[in-house]
Amino acid sequence: MNQEQMRAVDAQQLLDNPVFKGAVEHMEAYLETQALNVNPADKDLCTKVIISKQMLRGVVREIHRYIETGQVAAMQELKKTPLKDRVFQR
Repeated sequence: MNQEQMRAVDAQQLLDNPVFKGAVEHMEAYLETQALNVNPADKDLCTKVIISKQMLRGVVREIHRYIETGQVAAMQELKKTPLKDRVFQR
């Protein structure tokens, strides 16, 4: 297993972790509440809320990217294995 595959395993464990999931859900809900309740005239606060929502989405998206990169690496590694070895693996 190469580094990308190990990172993918770690990323999947992180996404499956109930504490992490709860923290992300809590922050999403908090930021949504802030977005709905912010005074539209307060352009600075509106911008900060939007940037915060984008950053949270970006973190989660990056974790998903680690998983996808690990899956691609695993497929590439499998392609390097001769077909007869892939068929008769136990």
